[in-house]
Formats: sequence, structure tokens, C-alpha cells
Amino acid sequence: MSERLPRTPFVLLGLMTVLTVGGPIAILQSIKGGTSPRWPPDRAVEWWTFGLITAGVVVLMAACLGIGLLNWRKTLAKQRKAVAAMPSRAPTAPVDESFNPD
Repeated sequence: MSERLPRTPFVLLGLMTVLTVGGPIAILQSIKGGTSPRWPPDRAVEWWTFGLITAGVVVLMAACLGIGLLNWRKTLAKQRKAVAAMPSRAPTAPVDESFNPD
């Protein structure tokens, strides 16, 4: 039976998807609320919204990549252990019994 898949990467991927889709919408909605509905933002709340959403995406992406690399290394370690546990077989060649160096 195979191992159960961890939920953490899927949760992080879902959160990153929500921020990737909803983040620009939230940024645009917050920018429209100021005196100037164009870039650059003129209110502190607009800058905070932009900064927090951008930081959230960067943190979630780094977490997804970090977990992926960690799982990859664990998989490689398991494969190496499995290969090391296998009995080694030297390549066999036909033996010529007629040759005797004595």
C-alpha cells in the first residue's frame, strides 16, 4: 500500500491560487477608492493592500517550492536506501574452464 499524500502542499497551492486570482482584484478595488483611481496608489491602505498581497504570494510560493524540494530529497533518500538494500550482482561472463594458469 502506498503512503498517504500530505495535505499541506495542496492547501498552500489552493491559498496561492486564491491570492493569485483574488489579489489583483483586491488591489484594483482598493486603488479605485482613492482620490486618483490610477497608479501609483495615493492612500496608505492601497499600499498596504498591494504590499501584503504581494508578500503573501511570495511567501506561499516559497513555501510550496520548499516543501516540494524537501519531498524530492526524501524521495531520493528512500530510493538510495532501496538500491543499497538490494543484493548487488556483479556482471557475469561465461567462464572458460579450459584455461588454467597453473
